[in-house]
Amino acid sequence: MAHFAFFGTPEFAVPALEGLQQFCLKNGHTLAMVVCQPDKPSHRGKKIHAPPVKNLAVKYNLSICQPSSLKKDTPDGDDFYAAFQKAHIDIAIVVAYGRIIPRRFLGITPFGFINIHGSILPRWRGASPIQHALLSGDLETGVSIMALVPELDAGDVYRTVSIPIKASDDAITLSKTLAQIGKEALLECLPLLLTKTLPKIPQASEGITYASLLEKKSGEIKWHLSAREIVNHCRAMQPWPGSYTFHKGAVLRLFNAATLDVNEPKSQLAPGTVTGASTYLSVQTSDGIVSFYEAQLDGKKRLPIKELLNGYSFKVGDILGL
Repeated sequence: MAHFAFFGTPEFAVPALEGLQQFCLKNGHTLAMVVCQPDKPSHRGKKIHAPPVKNLAVKYNLSICQPSSLKKDTPDGDDFYAAFQKAHIDIAIVVAYGRIIPRRFLGITPFGFINIHGSILPRWRGASPIQHALLSGDLETGVSIMALVPELDAGDVYRTVSIPIKASDDAITLSKTLAQIGKEALLECLPLLLTKTLPKIPQASEGITYASLLEKKSGEIKWHLSAREIVNHCRAMQPWPGSYTFHKGAVLRLFNAATLDVNEPKSQLAPGTVTGASTYLSVQTSDGIVSFYEAQLDGKKRLPIKELLNGYSFKVGDILGL
């Protein structure tokens, strides 16, 4: 029977961990360790929170490791490497762990390291594939089950599952969908992986794109973009870092974007100009109007625009982003 390790940290990895635990219990395998990022403060910096994968591992009474580093010649990295060797892991499953697995780990498991990646590889290798698919207006995305190699997300692919991206999807809903698809694809692959009978295909050398890690500043809306690009930005930035701009020097977060009057005769208004505020906040872009149904002032509650206007005002002609 096989000894498994699971590397993952955020909510996206939780369904795969659930599936792997069920698979192990049903088939007599052992989930020997769950590896995730250390506990961190919340976004407001007040309370320390455990990552979602750790919370589930605690529920299952699984062994948990949270090394601050995996690198050689670091105390945590070397201690964890020794523990990993001692556990005699046969196969490791990696889902959005948040760190690159060093080369020295990859060669010591008989069945390798298997990664669940949230894109149709080789498109959107990297840290934020779901967000970048939305940002780019992709019509489809999916999940790839791949062999982990030292080069970033460049391993051979065992299985790909593709789905259309709905117009109503944002990064929250799309992540939930892909997480479940990843779980199902992993469970289909595991029996064949353990018998080494699952074929794998090298990634194409064409069509490679990279999804850079999102930063807080990634959420700022660039009003010189098109209305469609701004809507896609708002879809991609949920729940973090969120889409935001500035109004009278204060941070203003904007939600539920939709395009209006795209491809109308070019307006003389500068991009970022408020064109209306009632049920919606309407703003000029490079090629039309984009509207927002909800907003949030820094440190305040998220509210429909109509309710926000009870204690806050926008004037037609105000320019956002300043």
